[in-house]
Amino acid sequence: MSRSKRKTPICGHCLDSEKKDKRISNRKIRRKNTDLIKKGLYDQVSMNPNLYGLNVWNMSKDGKGYYGDIEDKEYVEKLMRK
Repeated sequence: MSRSKRKTPICGHCLDSEKKDKRISNRKIRRKNTDLIKKGLYDQVSMNPNLYGLNVWNMSKDGKGYYGDIEDKEYVEKLMRK
């Protein structure tokens, strides 16, 4: 895997990952579902984050962009590494 590269120069803006945000949101979902199960409300259990007030638009990464037209070839090669 150390020599693998992306096929297209499309990368995320700002941060590298949303891992921390995803972990927080999944913990909230599991906590809410556990409370619903303890109360016996099995029909209200869901994995949909929108039902619990979690918004994917508030996560760290700010979308993706195309970097193929940048003239700095070293920077583009750095982005192409996985």
